Amino acid sequence: MIESNEYINVEEGLGRIQGNKMLYRRILSIFLTSDSFDRLDQKVREGDFQKASEVAHEIKGMTGNLALPLLYNESADLMLHLREGYYDSERYERYKITWVKTKEAVQHVFEGLE
Repeated sequence: MIESNEYINVEEGLGRIQGNKMLYRRILSIFLTSDSFDRLDQKVREGDFQKASEVAHEIKGMTGNLALPLLYNESADLMLHLREGYYDSERYERYKITWVKTKEAVQHVFEGLE
């Protein structure tokens, strides 16, 4: 069994879909190929914080469903700040690092479910 870590809770994610590993793998694949982060980054660079908050909300939902706790929490925090028109470059840089590390963890789990 693939072990959970701070970026992905495999047991919780599988539990949400009654332990169906093939379905979980398919859903993880959707996350891995999602353009959500690119869209978020584009909206942040454009200064369109309202649209960026909507994308962060989408990411929050996806990461909540997949049991990706750190990215979920940081997406929720980012979403709220962007919704208020508040952009903090340090917070966003931490978010990007968490995104990369989460994606690496998801890729590892995805490969381990083959």
